[in-house]
Amino acid sequence: MKQITCITCPFTCRITIDVENGDHVSSGNMCNKGAQFIDAELSAPDHSITTMVKTIFPDIPFLSVRTNGEIPKNKIKKIIRDLSKVIITERKGIGEIVIRNISGTKCNVIATSDMLYTANFEQAAKKAELIKQGKNQNVVTTKNPA
Repeated sequence: MKQITCITCPFTCRITIDVENGDHVSSGNMCNKGAQFIDAELSAPDHSITTMVKTIFPDIPFLSVRTNGEIPKNKIKKIIRDLSKVIITERKGIGEIVIRNISGTKCNVIATSDMLYTANFEQAAKKAELIKQGKNQNVVTTKNPA
């Protein structure tokens, strides 16, 4: 017996899965979406990622990002670790690509908040220049996609 929390609707049903005669039998879902979720979760569990990455900008030290598609569940931990090392060095707008084809998943990581408008451009530009000159060794430079 295995229990999974369905995330497809606000009910967040706790679904129990049993194996009977080689088939998966589920119970506890309040709608048909739960059964579809269980089928997908058992056959090919894919999920999107929503997180934050660091920036060099004092006025916006973190940028919220998400994948623009679903990725295999077994790659999520590695991608989260990789994203924890990213430092954004250029301002991004909502929907702009931060990282293309993350870990070969054919999904891009995109910005979900706007960094383009701020009162501290001068201070942020100075810090960005220091980082680009090699003052910070843990920087992953991202450029706007052409």
